[in-house]
Amino acid sequence: MKKKHRIKIIYFFVFLLIISSITAIGIAPAVIKVDYSPGITNTFTFFIVQINGNVKLEAYGDLASEITLSKDILITEGSTNEVEITYTIGNLTPGKHSLYLKATEIPKEEYGKKSTISALGAIVGRIETYVPYPDKYAAISLEYEPKVKLGDKAYFTVTLENQGSITIDKASGQVKIMDLKENELVSVPLTEVFGISKQNKNKLYAEWNTEGTTPGKYKIKAIVDYDGNITGISGFNIWIGDINLEVLNMTPIEFPKNQISSVNLLVKNVWNEGILFYADLLIKDVDGKILKKTTSQTLSISQWRTENVNIFVDTNGLELGDYDAEVILHYSEKEARKSFKIKIIEPPKETKKDEVVQEPKSSISSTTLIYTTIILVALVVIIYLYYKRKGDDDEEF
Repeated sequence: MKKKHRIKIIYFFVFLLIISSITAIGIAPAVIKVDYSPGITNTFTFFIVQINGNVKLEAYGDLASEITLSKDILITEGSTNEVEITYTIGNLTPGKHSLYLKATEIPKEEYGKKSTISALGAIVGRIETYVPYPDKYAAISLEYEPKVKLGDKAYFTVTLENQGSITIDKASGQVKIMDLKENELVSVPLTEVFGISKQNKNKLYAEWNTEGTTPGKYKIKAIVDYDGNITGISGFNIWIGDINLEVLNMTPIEFPKNQISSVNLLVKNVWNEGILFYADLLIKDVDGKILKKTTSQTLSISQWRTENVNIFVDTNGLELGDYDAEVILHYSEKEARKSFKIKIIEPPKETKKDEVVQEPKSSISSTTLIYTTIILVALVVIIYLYYKRKGDDDEEF
């Protein structure tokens, strides 16, 4: 036990060493916010803490051309260094402007020194200047839960930020629910807010009762009226779901007689979570009598998905002809049913692997004809030569 205890202590200190090498650099403060005053020069100090080695500094962002760094390389190892940034505010356009100060550990090999391999880190500090818009100007953002159970309320929060130079006296608005072709279906009002001073924020709220809504995907947008000025935000989707499965299709619909065949079911889940289910496939005669019943194993379908699932059908003992088929999905103490017309057909004829299909042979093959012709020609030549020689012999006598 003592040995195991010592091993655990060693592992703990090794872990601490790894963590210290990974978190070997820090920067403070993380963010400095500067009021917009054109022509004013400010000097700010960032504190860089590094443990393992040298640090390189670089500035980027739309304010990078407006600043001067007091140094760009920190050589001293294992200490806290101060870096001064001189920032002269120029004429900037309305909106947010940022400077990013990135501090990156540099491998010691860059300075001609060898060291063991260690994790390199980087961290970023930031300077922000916000330039107010002239008169009244507001920007909005929208927060909501994108997946809502059918019958529950969907809650929307619109944050309005006064980015102008004048106080906004009153803001109100609505959240619009639309189908996928952006036809408006429902409009729910936002709460009103009053007296939003410049560079401050306030929230407007709305709620939508989804009871009676058809499950599915909808588009939403928020519109806010602030002192007669209209602004909006769109491009958002919300899913209204129910614990509901749908059978969309079944293929194939023709099955060979006296065989077990695979059946593909196209199933749709319009619920916010995955659903476990099993399927029954019933084959019925014209009077509705169940002739065959096949039950699948437990299957699953992911949330908001349309997926193919496979079950099997047994046609043994069924005659050729047309039948009614019914698919029943069992899930969460509910059922989904859909009927189809199917047909039992003759199974395809199988061709034996070793069987070779040949064309009918003629009674006399071409090879036989060739050999026969050669033999006949040879006989004619022999007979000709024989009689010619015999005639020559008769003349001699």
